[in-house]
Amino acid sequence: MNKVFNINLGGYPFTIDEDAYEHLSSYLKTIHRHFRDSDGYEEITGDIEARLAELFQESLDNRPIVTLKDVRNAIAIMGTPEDFGAEAAFDADEDEAPKTGAKTKYRTGKRLFRNPDDEVIGGVCSGIAAYFGIPDPLWVRLLFVLIAISGGVGIPAYLILWAILPKAESASDRLSMRGEPINVSNIGKIIEGEMEHLSTKVSEFGDELSSKFGSKKKSYGKAGDVRGVLAQGIAFLGSLIRGLIELLQKIIRPIFVIVGIALLIALAVLWVASLIGLSYGSPFLDFLFPQTIMSVLSVTNILVIIGIPLVSLFMLVMRLLFHTRISRAWRTGLWVFWSVNVASFFFLGSILARDFTTGREMPQQTFGDFPETETLSLEMMENPYADNWYFLGEPLQFVDHQLVSYDIRLTIERSETGQFELVQSHYSRGRTTEDATRLAEAVQYRIDPQGAKVLLSPHFQLPAGNRWRAQHVDLILRVPEGKSVSLSREVSDKLYDIELDENQKHPWWYSECKTWTMGPDGMYCPEWIEKNNQEKQLSVKDFSKLHIKSTVPVKVRQAEPGQFSVRIKGKQDDLDKLLVVQVGSTLDLSQEGSLSSSASVEIDLPMLESLTVEEDVVLELSGFQQAQMELALAGNSEVKAHLEVDQLVLRQSNSAVLELVGEGGKLEVQLSDRARL
Repeated sequence: MNKVFNINLGGYPFTIDEDAYEHLSSYLKTIHRHFRDSDGYEEITGDIEARLAELFQESLDNRPIVTLKDVRNAIAIMGTPEDFGAEAAFDADEDEAPKTGAKTKYRTGKRLFRNPDDEVIGGVCSGIAAYFGIPDPLWVRLLFVLIAISGGVGIPAYLILWAILPKAESASDRLSMRGEPINVSNIGKIIEGEMEHLSTKVSEFGDELSSKFGSKKKSYGKAGDVRGVLAQGIAFLGSLIRGLIELLQKIIRPIFVIVGIALLIALAVLWVASLIGLSYGSPFLDFLFPQTIMSVLSVTNILVIIGIPLVSLFMLVMRLLFHTRISRAWRTGLWVFWSVNVASFFFLGSILARDFTTGREMPQQTFGDFPETETLSLEMMENPYADNWYFLGEPLQFVDHQLVSYDIRLTIERSETGQFELVQSHYSRGRTTEDATRLAEAVQYRIDPQGAKVLLSPHFQLPAGNRWRAQHVDLILRVPEGKSVSLSREVSDKLYDIELDENQKHPWWYSECKTWTMGPDGMYCPEWIEKNNQEKQLSVKDFSKLHIKSTVPVKVRQAEPGQFSVRIKGKQDDLDKLLVVQVGSTLDLSQEGSLSSSASVEIDLPMLESLTVEEDVVLELSGFQQAQMELALAGNSEVKAHLEVDQLVLRQSNSAVLELVGEGGKLEVQLSDRARL
């Protein structure tokens, strides 16, 4: 058990054991004796002690006490007394420290400083030259001058570097600036050289000052004052910038900690979710990868890719909170391991992608022996796996060591034989055509014709031992002209494509129609068309003005004298929502609630004195030949008018748009807001 001492070395407090203290004390006494008669004695010894303190801080790494080994390692770096010509500080049998030439883990790296020993303005150029090993800083200065006079950023860059870069104040700074080893010998040499240089300069300056005292002295004084003020200003700016940066660090650090903790929680949840998801979906990997090792490797890659950033973020939060560090070897190892897993993940992905390069459609069978019937019914079989919860997304399910897919695609098209036909084919992708063919043939799907009714399986099976390569079942139903097909709701959900009659209106969702009929121009849904094409004729007459406050499309046409007509078309619900009220010679059209896309209104009248539109209506106005008319358009209405009017008064506002075609004698227009004519 050794005694310990509390010491102050180079301005840093340390706890040191007795053996280490005696060893260090002898070393420092030898250094003090050696440099006692040197110029700059205090600066040399102060720099050496500060350097030793830095080495102790680096070697302790959270240990509380400096040991004899730490002292000997530091002395090995700084140099023994014999290395710089002093008397030995230790007996030969006691000095077991590694020699200066021995290998050590410590490395001295270059740092960028402003060089005060060779400065013209701020020492920036000479500092850069020293850092890059350029013998003469003149070339760096010329580079800055060329950038400045060519309109570049030379001057701002110089000022920023002057403000941010620290000055090489100590001997250690000067050695670090040049990349030289920071040891006792070099520290002593550089300070002694500086003191000798300073003594020479002072002597030369005294001689010059005594011989040229007078007006030139005054001139030198002014130049020195300007340069000094400029240097002080730049130094103040640098201190201010560094202070602001430190302040921002203190303010932002808590925010970083909070954000880091939030990200840590989010990544942890993601990692746990990945574990659950991978364990849940692991049986599917046997259908995805041809070899088990690839499945295991892919799972490992995903967990590592998510897990290592989680660990790194955790270490960052710990460092911000507790000022702890992890060794560089661990950091490097973690990120190398992460990079290897990322590369492996993409490599596996490229292997898997090649298995999807070729597609193959394989016809299986054609059902055409149906009885004479006007309507063929397609229904879905009961699903025995409906209660199975092991789903891998919407189209896939894992049941009894086999993959179940619900990717069934039904297409309806015209029959050229005058008979109903149902064609079944299987599709798969693969690395080669042979591979895709084999996988398509492996699909198991069932169709059960029962007279005028056909039962379809809602899924197909892919037995174990086969790979999933985006297989699906294609069903093509061919319907003769004039015949119909009735689809259950479940079968309608499998509709992939249908040959529609372009001249008819159709439901937005196929499932809205149960029975489809093949007409001369394609399939249409009679029941839906009938349901959505109700018509109501209103008994109104003797009106010459229209006021429309509705979004329903409206057609207004000129009729024969004494002929009035208002027709509303659409679903029954639309007919009930549209309100038509006549007040004197004005017919008001409005609505309650929203309307379907099939709703429309047609209005015929002999003469139209005025038309007022207030909503986002699409209106067609045609056939009118009369002396005068007044149009007032607002909202986002779009009006197309074909008129022959002697005098037309037009008022447009908001975003109303009018397309006017025809003839007339006089047009009065008032446009406001974003209205366009």
